[in-house]
Amino acid sequence: MKTEKIKLITYVFLLIQAVGCASTDIFLPSLPKLGKEFCASVPVVNLTISLFAAGMAIGCLFTGYISDRIGRRSTFLWSNVLYFIVSLLISTTFYIWPMIILRFIQGLTVAGPMIVCRQIVKESFPKDTHLNAFATLSIGAFLSPAVAPIIGAYIVHYISWRFCFILPALFIATLVFFSRKIIPETVTDYKKIPDISKIAGDFKCFASSDIYILYVLIIISIFGAYFSFISLSSEIYVVKLHLSILLYSKIFLLLALSYLAGNTLMGFLDKKKWGVNKIIKTGIACAVAGALIFLMSLFFKETLQKIFLITLAASFIRMAYACAVNPIASHLMSIFPEKSGFALGFFLFSILMSGSICSAIASLMHSNLLFGMTLITVILILISLAAYMIISVKTKNQKIVKADLNS
Repeated sequence: MKTEKIKLITYVFLLIQAVGCASTDIFLPSLPKLGKEFCASVPVVNLTISLFAAGMAIGCLFTGYISDRIGRRSTFLWSNVLYFIVSLLISTTFYIWPMIILRFIQGLTVAGPMIVCRQIVKESFPKDTHLNAFATLSIGAFLSPAVAPIIGAYIVHYISWRFCFILPALFIATLVFFSRKIIPETVTDYKKIPDISKIAGDFKCFASSDIYILYVLIIISIFGAYFSFISLSSEIYVVKLHLSILLYSKIFLLLALSYLAGNTLMGFLDKKKWGVNKIIKTGIACAVAGALIFLMSLFFKETLQKIFLITLAASFIRMAYACAVNPIASHLMSIFPEKSGFALGFFLFSILMSGSICSAIASLMHSNLLFGMTLITVILILISLAAYMIISVKTKNQKIVKADLNS
């Protein structure tokens, strides 16, 4: 494959994934207006966020099986076609529950390109270009949370929340139409979708591994805490603290920089040969700091002080996630080399599902959202800390056993 074509496909994949991820980020400033327009409570409106994440989680788990059966290119194209249709349907709905169901389906469609793009890169690009291509694709995880809420805020302020779904749908449709001929099909041996017993066996393999569960507990606890903040942030900042939608959207620039800082810190520590567990420990330390700052915010009555502390706390937790997620994912794939694909899929499923569940639980405390979010955050970070301590004890015991055997 020529270098020019590799670059073109990579940038197409980057834009597709960035827009898909932005399907929630661009929508966040709309939530307060959505509640008023549909006469819906905070927990019900929040389902448009949590069930989207649940759809992505389930999609990540099964996209690999589907693409093995119908091909990578077909999965990529049909996922985007369905995304276009569902997004337009969401923009025309006048009732909250159909919208919630459609958001779940939209999450399923976003998961397709997330998985398939990486499969196509791995299977069709020269091996020496993989790292650079994956690094380029990861830019979407930085750009979407930084830019999409600001775009969404201006759309809501000057036009209508419905265009938060119409514009991404039109962008995806245009991009896929003009790039459809350059997307390669990399599957030559089409496989049947495995039966339930095979899938259940894969689940059991990971569910029975203590070390896998403990590492997953660390990252889903940190992500669950952050996603609880994301899903409730517009209600807290805009409704409770009376921040304008446009100013609220700027906060996500700081959170994106926090993600970049955490990712940079992880890379720096990796170059210093700190090892996986020490890097994860650093991430957990950032998460603990975030939880403590959230607790502090409960005791301040001044609005500006609350805004500052809440934003600072969320920034630390965002940094914690960026610092820990890649070392944990890489480590788990190395533990299960023969099932590395499913290990990664189950890992992503666990992360996204934790965000869905935690945000739904936090929104139930709608009488005092900040307290509910803080309580959920503290509990989750304590769980991540406990999981890390158990891993440390197990690792230490294994080293002692090896030393005894060698002696």
